[in-house]
Amino acid sequence: MSTSTSGPASSGRLPDDGGWVSVFVRRPIFAIVLNLLVIIAGIAAVQSIEVRELPDVDRPVVTVRSSYPGASPESMDAQVTAIIESAVSRVEGVTSISSNSSYGSSRVAIEFSTDTDIQVAAMDVRDAVDGVARRLPNDMDDEPRIMKADADDSHLMRIV
Repeated sequence: MSTSTSGPASSGRLPDDGGWVSVFVRRPIFAIVLNLLVIIAGIAAVQSIEVRELPDVDRPVVTVRSSYPGASPESMDAQVTAIIESAVSRVEGVTSISSNSSYGSSRVAIEFSTDTDIQVAAMDVRDAVDGVARRLPNDMDDEPRIMKADADDSHLMRIV
């Protein structure tokens, strides 16, 4: 008579012990200590990270706004924006000029190099615009407005 046994011993395989999971189930204190070591190492790493302050990379920007009621965008561009752009392009330290002409209004933004003082740049732009004011249309509402833009003064969040 032959007896056949079925089980892990007869097939030659070891019983499934659960791997790493079973270590943590059988030894919960070891699991807690290992987790605390990971947390302590993370806290120590965060505290030892160097914080470097970023350099001030905000470029000074001066904006010239003009108002000419009833003018089409094409006439604003030709009669106001182009004249102001050509005048401020000769100011020292200008890196870029962008403009926008719409119905009855014009905006010219002049960006300067980082080493340019925004106060001096605004005065130079004001002088350049004053020099071409007689070439602008006579029936404009008022003189072009020069505004300094400082990134530190702008809103971080707007709630609408």
